[in-house]
Amino acid sequence: MTNLSEKELFFIALRELQDGQHGPGMTHLKELLEINPDNVDGHFLLGAEYAQLAMYDEAVNHLSTALDLQPSLNIARFQLGLVNLAVGEFQNVRTTLEPILVSCEGQYLEKFAKGILFCIENKSEEAITSIREGIVSNNENPSLNKDMEGVITAIENLPEQQTTGEAQMLPEREEQQSLESSDYLLGAYRN
Repeated sequence: MTNLSEKELFFIALRELQDGQHGPGMTHLKELLEINPDNVDGHFLLGAEYAQLAMYDEAVNHLSTALDLQPSLNIARFQLGLVNLAVGEFQNVRTTLEPILVSCEGQYLEKFAKGILFCIENKSEEAITSIREGIVSNNENPSLNKDMEGVITAIENLPEQQTTGEAQMLPEREEQQSLESSDYLLGAYRN
């Protein structure tokens, strides 16, 4: 057990994650959650890190816990939707992202969520248009814009003959890295 406070552990973990020291950052987040199992930010960041490592069960667990504790944390909801997309849980993508369409109406997260939903409906042009609109309106999180550009690239590189079935819209594993990156999540805490 550490003699660091919950707040100290959070900011140490955050700095480590920003500096690319993922192992120590995750360790400090786990220590934080031992002190306070209801720390929303700890669950959110740990879930994002697990998503980046493609440890999807753990990512879903921590992101879901963050949402249970704070249902209005739309960036966690969006990340959970991307994890569900990465594992092919299309109905979960839909049920996870649809609340963003209402709670973030007119904001960049709404446009990104619409783009992902269009993606699983095999509506490539609409998906790209919506994601681009989100990028234009997102002035607060440039790292997320970069990741969403990667989603656009993945959609654009899909073979044209793929026109039916949700799974066909998913990018290959190499292209999914943009969906799994948590770098944009850290940007929300830098300000």
